[in-house]
Amino acid sequence: MTEDALAVIENKDANEAELSKAFQSVGEIDRGPEFWKHIASDPSYRETHRARCAIQLFQRHVPPGTSLGELAELLSNPNWVADEDIEIVRHLRGEVPVTWNNEDTVISLRLFPQLAGVSAFAIYLRIAGKVDRGGFIDLLRRREPGETIREAKILEVGCIEPYQAP
Repeated sequence: MTEDALAVIENKDANEAELSKAFQSVGEIDRGPEFWKHIASDPSYRETHRARCAIQLFQRHVPPGTSLGELAELLSNPNWVADEDIEIVRHLRGEVPVTWNNEDTVISLRLFPQLAGVSAFAIYLRIAGKVDRGGFIDLLRRREPGETIREAKILEVGCIEPYQAP
């Protein structure tokens, strides 16, 4: 069943109902990060499809302990998140799916926030210590932010997807 689910996920023409079922049943079998990254990066897929694949990429291939340098190499300057949609969470407003405290940095990556009728797709990272937003963006965009930020470790990854009625 999981190979069938991956085939549906790979299909650009799969409708939302088919995709939802496929994402629910995909299980642990995985074709590696390139599978998820390819779909997330390909503008010929619908934005909701791409956002779900970006979330899968993080859930499956960005475990706690990943350095920001390793993350930047994995993502390879992602085209599915704009610089203006990357924020440091300084105050709690609404749902934040990672632990928030004053010692660490929580960064949110909002995926395709312009989607009409969709509440939110977002990835949250809790990073050990203090990280500068500009340095984080520079690292993702393959500009040299400095060694300190490259070594910072991700402590937690949390994702938010729009509510979908069963």
